[in-house]
Amino acid sequence: MMSAQDNINIIIQIQKVDILKIFLPAFVSFFIGIFAVKPILKLMQKFNLQKKKNVKYTIDGRPATYAAKIDNDEGKTLYRMGGLVALVGVLGSLVVFRALPFFFTADTIGKINFLSRSQTYVPIVALLGGAFIGLIDDLIVCGRLKKLSYYIGDGLSLKVRLGVAFVIALFSAWWMTTKLDMSSVYVPFIGTLSVGWAIFSAIVVAAIVVTYAGSVIDGVDGLSGGVFSIIYTTVGIIALMERRFDIAALCFAIVGGLLAFLWFNIPPAIFMLSDVGSMPLTIVLAIVSILTDSVAVLPIISAPLVWSIGSVVLQLLSKKFRGGKKIFIASPLHLHLQVKGWPKHMVSMRYWILTALFCSLGLVIFVAGGYFK
Repeated sequence: MMSAQDNINIIIQIQKVDILKIFLPAFVSFFIGIFAVKPILKLMQKFNLQKKKNVKYTIDGRPATYAAKIDNDEGKTLYRMGGLVALVGVLGSLVVFRALPFFFTADTIGKINFLSRSQTYVPIVALLGGAFIGLIDDLIVCGRLKKLSYYIGDGLSLKVRLGVAFVIALFSAWWMTTKLDMSSVYVPFIGTLSVGWAIFSAIVVAAIVVTYAGSVIDGVDGLSGGVFSIIYTTVGIIALMERRFDIAALCFAIVGGLLAFLWFNIPPAIFMLSDVGSMPLTIVLAIVSILTDSVAVLPIISAPLVWSIGSVVLQLLSKKFRGGKKIFIASPLHLHLQVKGWPKHMVSMRYWILTALFCSLGLVIFVAGGYFK
């Protein structure tokens, strides 16, 4: 818990060089992402890395009748792996600020670097690991690496992807408990609870795997880019209030990269985020929420991810235990809304609005719940 004097100290500290460290990576990430679009697009065109024309099967192997109708992009060229734009922006920003101290001796330059053992090692490793597996999945879907495809819906199977998320979660839990000596969780209106390394590790694993499952939100122009941008801005604000400036800088660098992607993802979209973007972004989101003591409000802040995967789970359970009867016309929920007649831009913008509202609610609960006293 933090006192009033601590809050004053936060303001004083933010007024110094930290303001550059927090927000400058976002601008650098954005512009690196923008300038990276042209070579990335040429690469995609060369290897024909396009989105498949329509969805043929649902996750349980049945024909995706409604999804195929609304997700049919005949006549439109939409490339997969648009998440590379955001990733190049983030990693480019990291390299720039890591390298600057080697060329300039000013103390301010050295402090802008946001790579640190105590705050950003784990999320950056997870970002790279998730992006690599997501890249493999996207290449299979695009017709490359077909020998690795044994999944009816193309790409790596759900079990494989969840398995990778589980391995990353185990590594993250090990690092946090052994290297960072973390074993407590903050719960709003209750306080900080010391739960021990075993329960803490279980919370880490559950948070990462479940949050990754919410990556099914991708698929509508502007939807995932806008939602993730708002969520990461909120988590960045929490990190800023906690004086975890390296994490805040990383979050805002991710926002900058996402905005570069979103610039080309709004209708008519050129790219879709796909697994190379959604997998690392969801996994890193869970890790950052744990490192900033905000995992208890993560389900609220990431509400669109929660109701997206929730709608899929409910649909599968309903079809299995109710003789094939469905709750939604199609799932995830954003597909159901499109079948009901909502145009894609309406789905995206209303998701943005609801994301902003839930993020604000989560932020209020986090603060009012007693973290800052």
